[in-house]
Amino acid sequence: MLLGDFNAHSTRWGYKDTNIAGKEIEDILNSNPLVLIYSNEDSATYLHYNGTRTTPDLLLPSSDISEHTLCKIIDDPENELHTSPLNFNQHPDKLCNNITSIMIRCAKKTIPQGKTKHYRVFWYRHLEKLKRKRDALRNTADQTGRTKDVKAWRRQSAVLRQVLLQATRAYFDKFISNINYKNDSQRTFKFPGDIQNNRQRPKKEPIRLKNKQLTTDSEIANCFASVELRKHHRINGIEPADEPYFYFASHFYVDKFAADES
Repeated sequence: MLLGDFNAHSTRWGYKDTNIAGKEIEDILNSNPLVLIYSNEDSATYLHYNGTRTTPDLLLPSSDISEHTLCKIIDDPENELHTSPLNFNQHPDKLCNNITSIMIRCAKKTIPQGKTKHYRVFWYRHLEKLKRKRDALRNTADQTGRTKDVKAWRRQSAVLRQVLLQATRAYFDKFISNINYKNDSQRTFKFPGDIQNNRQRPKKEPIRLKNKQLTTDSEIANCFASVELRKHHRINGIEPADEPYFYFASHFYVDKFAADES
């Protein structure tokens, strides 16, 4: 966005003549994706001593934001020549901080945010030392380029990969030996994602009922409630004749199964 007093005369923004600066501004508009925000109905921005009014102040935003750009001419403030000295020590960084905060907010809204990796449960200090040694050897090989340093870097990388594989297998064996397959189904389902550093929430396994696939919590809860209700009727020999009883009983089991996370 370009904004300023260009002292450029052109018939495109209300002047009766066109000077050299006006031709330059016209060339800039014709050769760049800029749009002139000007209307004949806007009030002039400059009052000459002879009484004429002109508009040397121009607003030139880029074409992608021109539709969202408005130009408003405000009244002249008093003490236009700034006869009283300004005290810049009162708020020396206020304008800079405002601009910085605006840039940060715009960046957060437009720049894609990186995803932070979760902590690996099998990582320990020995692996950290091996990784730092591998990185140091890589930097040395990158700086010198000698074959001896490159071989040392590759050898240390192989050692780190082997220790990582052993640590992962040891953690997997420990998990398998302590798992309870009857009560830890969700934990078992999440374990491969944890060991691969992928903490996405596991999706619920859909249930197929005849030709319909149940995916939502309410549909699955209703299905289990219906089965449990029929079983309860067969055991106790109850035949619900009226609709209110069936409605109350079914919703009782829906709430019961919906509250059960397992």
